[in-house]
Formats: sequence, structure tokens, C-alpha cells
Amino acid sequence: MPGRLLYVDGRDRRLEALEIRIDRGADYTSRAHAPGTEELVICLDGTLTVGPEGDEQHLDRGDALHFAADLPHTYRSGDGCLALCIFSYPAIRSH
Repeated sequence: MPGRLLYVDGRDRRLEALEIRIDRGADYTSRAHAPGTEELVICLDGTLTVGPEGDEQHLDRGDALHFAADLPHTYRSGDGCLALCIFSYPAIRSH
């Protein structure tokens, strides 16, 4: 799944924005991210089915979904998709 990193913020919570393209008929499964990670996916073009395994939601252009990404989750596109993924996760603190 090719992507382009758009933004990273490094305070108490890290925030990353990633633009992704998913080819027609592609199916991508993501392992669980670090505890406390959340994801906001905005479908910019095409269609996308996304979310935690067993609770995926269909998104059309302009739709968005916010979900806990510290669970395995999937991205599936029927006709191809351009999406914006915004990840929010706790910053790692050094001692």
C-alpha cells in the first residue's frame, strides 16, 4: 500500500497524516499498532471498507471513520481509493 507522509507532530501524543492509494480490489491487513493508537480515515476518492477486523465500515468519497487501531484492522477497496489516514498515538517517553 503506497503512501506519502504529510505531517508528524511530536508532543504528548504523536500525530501523523498519511495519504494512501489503494488499488482496485486490493485488500490490506494491518497488525495492531501500539496500545492507545487511534486512526481517522477520510476517503478522498473512490470507495473503501476499513476498520477493526469484524467491525469494518464502508466509506464513499467524503466519508470518514475514527477507530481504535490497537487492534488488527483492514483496508479494502472495490474500485480503487485515495484516502487520508491520521494516526494518533501516545508519545514514547525516555526515562
